[in-house]
Amino acid sequence: MAAALLLSSAAGAQTIYEAAGLIDSDLNGTARYVGMGGAMNALGGDVSVMRSNPAGIGLYRSNDLVFSFGTNTASTSPGTGNDKFRKTSFSFDNAAFVYAFDMGKSPVRFLNFGFNYNKRRNFNRQWRGNWSDGTTQTDLIASMASSGITADGLPGYDPEQFEAADAFVTANPYVGWLPIMGYAAYLINPVTDQAGNFDGMWEGYYPADSFDHVYDMQESGWINDYDFNVSLNVYDRVYLGMTLTAIDVKYQKSSTYTEEIYDGRYYQGGYDLMNTFSTSGSGLGFSIGIIARLTDNLRLGFSFATPTIYWLRDYQESTLSYNVDVMDENGQWVARRGAISPEDEYRNFMGYEYNYRVRTPWKVNVSLGATLLSRLAIGAEYEYQNAAKTSIMYEDGINIDVLNDGYTDEDGILFGGVRQSFGAQHVAKVGGEFRVTPSFSVRAGFNYVTSFMEATAFKYMEASSARTDTEYENVRDRWSVSAGLGYSKNHFYFDLAYQFMKYNSDFYPYDNVNIPAIGLQNREHQALLSVGFRF
Repeated sequence: MAAALLLSSAAGAQTIYEAAGLIDSDLNGTARYVGMGGAMNALGGDVSVMRSNPAGIGLYRSNDLVFSFGTNTASTSPGTGNDKFRKTSFSFDNAAFVYAFDMGKSPVRFLNFGFNYNKRRNFNRQWRGNWSDGTTQTDLIASMASSGITADGLPGYDPEQFEAADAFVTANPYVGWLPIMGYAAYLINPVTDQAGNFDGMWEGYYPADSFDHVYDMQESGWINDYDFNVSLNVYDRVYLGMTLTAIDVKYQKSSTYTEEIYDGRYYQGGYDLMNTFSTSGSGLGFSIGIIARLTDNLRLGFSFATPTIYWLRDYQESTLSYNVDVMDENGQWVARRGAISPEDEYRNFMGYEYNYRVRTPWKVNVSLGATLLSRLAIGAEYEYQNAAKTSIMYEDGINIDVLNDGYTDEDGILFGGVRQSFGAQHVAKVGGEFRVTPSFSVRAGFNYVTSFMEATAFKYMEASSARTDTEYENVRDRWSVSAGLGYSKNHFYFDLAYQFMKYNSDFYPYDNVNIPAIGLQNREHQALLSVGFRF
């Protein structure tokens, strides 16, 4: 097989679900920050607040160097059985440095500079589920084929478009890759009248009345933040800061969807659709913050993060292998076996490459911190963002209207876009630290994060899309509890933290109004160690 040929086109290759993965954030950072549930935006004095409230770095009065690393175990239990799938990975989560410059008796008591590497998201999961029902992915493939247009602008793809040697690369018009593969694998059929005339409509595999389904996936990757901070301490009463954040994105998912087809008691065969999908790119964000010391023991914090701009590249490869019984022109059932992958007119294997931009919404955070008797520190905060303000754009920065604003069907009903599928997200954090001795501390925290994904959200597959992965997942609210220990001696300090996080999600192998959601129970266990030196 020849080397892969990349395709860069605007053939409906993007969906709202890639943008969804960029909006959210994990609770991660130093072990002290995680142990206190991240509720440190008003308390400050920890490198992990560098982006969430840049003013928190202004509370430093000495230099700080810290490294954090640990393990992350993600488990997923599909509602289709009693199986639980676990995946454990080692993670280097944080590395940071703060330089505190003493300005003497001037109004600006300290001018501080900071750098922080932080793993904002850790994609680390695998699971497998199986179920049986009366729905089939071939109906979605047929619907895509019926929604296409011919070279003459007539509705519905023509079989000749699928049979053309350049079917995967033609741009007049673009032809969806999944309908091409479904046609080649005998999974969809043109609908004809009694005279054998084709009117542009397609149907899924027939005859069939029940289907066994299996879905298997693994994902990995990360979103890393690189924060550059400048902060001020004004009269030991007001702290100001700003942070410029560079972002690195890398995500990969491998999945296999299997469908076994039955007509009554008779087995008609089946197929496997294998996809490898990846997203890589970079981003840039900016945030500002302020902390006011209202009294010696009470602090109020406020921060604002501007929209983050991402420059991204998606890449996908796919193969559909099939073994189905079909009726030939003589009315005889014959077995058809084979495999189909996208290829150019010279039969070179192809994957698609798609470049685009995403702009996330602005974010605001209000926080409160209190210290008592020099032993107890308590923090609480609230964060808000409206994910419906997210914009997905072409590489040149022009909005992709069908993804942002949705599309209207023949009944005038609006579906599918960011504005209909995303909503507001609310984050509440509370945490505390108690200093048992001058060298030893204990910590605890709690987080609750609402989902910005509407329950009615779905993956809209354009007829001309080069995408062949039809599955999607709607994440619900999540919560986490954490605890930690801290020990310091001379200039060194060592912190430990444990975090348990839980959320449920609804998985759909493809969009079909008759298919029930597959409920997933997701759990994550994180153990984290930070080693630091203050001087």
